[in-house]
Amino acid sequence: MPHPFTATLVKLLWLSVFVPAVLSAGTYTNNFNSLTNNTPNGATNTSISLGGGVLNGAAANATLISSRRDTNGAGTINVGIVRTGVGAAGDTALRLADKATSSATAALVIPVLDASGAVTDFTVTLKLLMDRTAGATPADGFNLSFGPSLSGVGGSGGHVAAYGLVVNFDTFENAANDPRSIEVFADGNSVGNFLAANLPGGNFTYGPTFRTVTLHWDAVNGLDLTYDGQAIFTDLPTPGFIPTVGCNFAFNAATGGFMQDVFIDDLAITTSTSPVAPVATSGVVIEEIMADNATGLEDEDLATSDWIDLYNGTAAPVSLAGWRLDYTGAPGSGPAPASGRTPILPCKRRAARSRSCAPMGPRSPTR
Repeated sequence: MPHPFTATLVKLLWLSVFVPAVLSAGTYTNNFNSLTNNTPNGATNTSISLGGGVLNGAAANATLISSRRDTNGAGTINVGIVRTGVGAAGDTALRLADKATSSATAALVIPVLDASGAVTDFTVTLKLLMDRTAGATPADGFNLSFGPSLSGVGGSGGHVAAYGLVVNFDTFENAANDPRSIEVFADGNSVGNFLAANLPGGNFTYGPTFRTVTLHWDAVNGLDLTYDGQAIFTDLPTPGFIPTVGCNFAFNAATGGFMQDVFIDDLAITTSTSPVAPVATSGVVIEEIMADNATGLEDEDLATSDWIDLYNGTAAPVSLAGWRLDYTGAPGSGPAPASGRTPILPCKRRAARSRSCAPMGPRSPTR
């Protein structure tokens, strides 16, 4: 049944949907083939410049950092290294976890691809190899993260950041209610969890074979993820994930008391941004209405609340003092509130409340 005020709003108010033009595209690629075997090296917990990458068409370094040396911490090279002979003979790849080294974390941190605007969509492809000693229990897994000013080694749950996104390939069952899975976190909250038991064979596959991972996210449709040719998520909503100017990617892996190999290869990232300048309007307009959201989209608090999304495309703040919603009777509708009026409250975070409109960039506030 329609919400009581739906018909009145549709008849009387202008609903505006804006689609921003693409401002720029960013790219980063690295096949990890241009570096000498077992390089780079350096002190643990110290950032190392990793070459071989191409950022927006020019040669660029990324940051590689390890918390421990290999061979269970007593070796001479860091866990995070470029190695040959991985997968097929002669292949070269970046190692982020070592099946002989416990309690270690390593990360590849990519520079900002788009310094001029907030990312509205991105695609990441890479080859992922996870292996273990025969019969051993693997842990802890691999993470792909995107968020503001990511740095350092991260942790077993990736690089968690406010309003950021983490895709966690969790290979260790910590408890019966925390099984092995591919889990997506937005703003630190789980928004999707695909159990490894639903993968072919009922678990992740371990061995000397690379498997392709493809991740796509956009502000309209959410997140798509495929792993080894299997669709894991399609159009997954990511409430709470709000890209801002200055966000970057990080890839990391960790071991604990149990260990595994994690290698990545043939990394490619593309991004697009929206214009920084907002769409101009002559006044406040209604951009979106959600009138009956009992089982629909979630907001940044993971609640399925109703909302009206207002957009102020003018150059100055606009006061909403005295603005009201009028409930009018409709055939078959329930009774209106006793007062007959309800105040309009401005959205706290618009991007988290809408998947039908891409973020519009900086705006003048409504209040």
